[in-house]
Amino acid sequence: MTDDLLEAILQHATNGAKRLTRRELDALAGEITRLDRAEFIEAAALAPGLEWDGDQDRPKGYLEIHGREWWIDVSKAENRLHLLTVVTAVALVDGLRLPFSTAWVTRVLTSVLTLDSAGFDESGLHMTVQLHSDPRLPFGLTEIVNHLDYADFLDTVENAGETMPLSAGGTISIVKKQGSGTGCPSSRFIRLLPGADARSPRPHPHGGPST
Repeated sequence: MTDDLLEAILQHATNGAKRLTRRELDALAGEITRLDRAEFIEAAALAPGLEWDGDQDRPKGYLEIHGREWWIDVSKAENRLHLLTVVTAVALVDGLRLPFSTAWVTRVLTSVLTLDSAGFDESGLHMTVQLHSDPRLPFGLTEIVNHLDYADFLDTVENAGETMPLSAGGTISIVKKQGSGTGCPSSRFIRLLPGADARSPRPHPHGGPST
């Protein structure tokens, strides 16, 4: 299913390219959003299999979005899954006008939503995501994702409309299971993290100063 969904998007936006440079990623971003495309490229460039010309290497976690000598090989399963998550994240940021960066949403998205369908028509990209019945912040992210930011994100998604327009055309729709949309869930996540101190500095989801 993941391959089918991504392939439909890549065929439309990049003519089915398997090696995505910044140029192809910019074209792909333009099919989803008219907002800051650099955010999409930044998140995509965090792919686990990023490669460079001449078999160059970079330190783990090195971020490079301006050079033209890097690419993402989407014939690799791990890169395809990452890219599909980024595409879903940027559509969600755009459609809901979220105050979170695409990279931040990419990191937490699969714990909250599953992409059910994606395809193009004459008006643009149409995506449908399904909200999990009991989203939880994954244990591996509890030290790098602030639980209050996560709660705010989940609250916004749970209480969003059924279908939102995308700025580049098309829509993103959210299917909610029974029991979701319960209002602000902040206290639920504070209980999940018994060592969390609500008075401690709150990392900004854009990477800016703490609040």
